[in-house]
Amino acid sequence: MRSILPKGENRKLHSIAARAIACVLVALLALPFAGCSASPNATGGTAGSQEYTVSVSLSGGSGRASIASPTTIVKDGDTYTATITWSSSNYDKMTVDGVDYAPVNDGGNSTFEIPVTLDEDIAVSAETVAMSTPHTIDYTLHFDSSTMKENRATMQAAAPLRERLQAPRPTSTTPIWAAAGSRRERFSLNTPSTSLSTSSKAACGLSAFRTGSASSWCRKMRRCLMG
Repeated sequence: MRSILPKGENRKLHSIAARAIACVLVALLALPFAGCSASPNATGGTAGSQEYTVSVSLSGGSGRASIASPTTIVKDGDTYTATITWSSSNYDKMTVDGVDYAPVNDGGNSTFEIPVTLDEDIAVSAETVAMSTPHTIDYTLHFDSSTMKENRATMQAAAPLRERLQAPRPTSTTPIWAAAGSRRERFSLNTPSTSLSTSSKAACGLSAFRTGSASSWCRKMRRCLMG
């Protein structure tokens, strides 16, 4: 069927449609790689950090307060970050080496994440609001490295993700194009001399993507789309 549009408008329509198809194909090709970036874990470390449990002792103060032990500690490079959970909900600040840390939870017993070192006495202070006015109390923490164990709960939760990442990638393009629908019909861009096939253009784009750089792939894809 011959187009009734002026030649310039017809060419413009062709260019717009070709760009739209290119965007769809690029989005489909990117689907298998979505969600692969590293993200922080629940204790603030990155995906490459290691999480352990370790025994920690508390001394100082009146002796009535205590902290949960063993606790979680995250090793990220050469640094350690420990989770400190108090036996009370009245602590609103901890200070380590002159740096103040706020609680990381909104309810329940006061919980903090602070930098620590192993096998050394660490001087900290904690502010409590249990009395009529806030009071700062000095404490000493000690983390025993001989009690460190890998956090099994975290390992078990990470196992399914690790298995998916280690699984071989499928070589067939069927799952990619299936996301766009099972129909592979031919369609026209309202010009007598131009006809595009979704299946042929998809195959052309995937072949160019596998055999060249990003810039050369874009040039090859444009040639495929322009017929």
